[in-house]
Amino acid sequence: YNPESLACAGGRVFTADRYRVFEVFPGGGSAVEVICTGIEGLIQDIGAACDSRGTCHPIVLSDNKVFDCSGVLGKTIAATLARTVGRVAQHLAVVQADPPQLLSMIDGELSQYGWSATHGSWFPEWYLGLLDGGLRGLSIVDGVMMFVRASAAGAAVEVRSIEAPSASRVCHLPPATPAVLSAYGPNSSRTLLLTKSTTGV
Repeated sequence: YNPESLACAGGRVFTADRYRVFEVFPGGGSAVEVICTGIEGLIQDIGAACDSRGTCHPIVLSDNKVFDCSGVLGKTIAATLARTVGRVAQHLAVVQADPPQLLSMIDGELSQYGWSATHGSWFPEWYLGLLDGGLRGLSIVDGVMMFVRASAAGAAVEVRSIEAPSASRVCHLPPATPAVLSAYGPNSSRTLLLTKSTTGV
């Protein structure tokens, strides 16, 4: 198992390779596969959200569709990200579950999406800006967006407010940090990294 995506919510941590989603337990224990039916393409990214009872589950992005595997966002089937014809959504983060809102990056453009009951799909609400390449992780908690980027010069964590997305704070990771595959910020002061070593992930 070689995971490429990482997300967490409510203390639960989820990872995914290109085909399957697992819940993992950093404190110990075997990973448990999370069944999400209907996914036919490759998994591009995952997010996570909690329902009103505090139960948390993964949300999957594949082929410009958002799979709400457990109905935590109230959408139990795959729903398309609107206005993505000819483009591929690459990253996903859940802003909030009620009312449901998402962040997604498409061709370097970061936008916020809201659920449209009329169209039965996710419609763009706000364009938040153009991001440079090398993005490995995208998350948002309490209005604070966290990006993890990787390049030949190393990896860095960038923090921006959703109300002022052009302003940012950057923290560069130590040069010895292994290659970052994905990342997720469970809050505005912590970041979980999914890294690759010479012996695996």
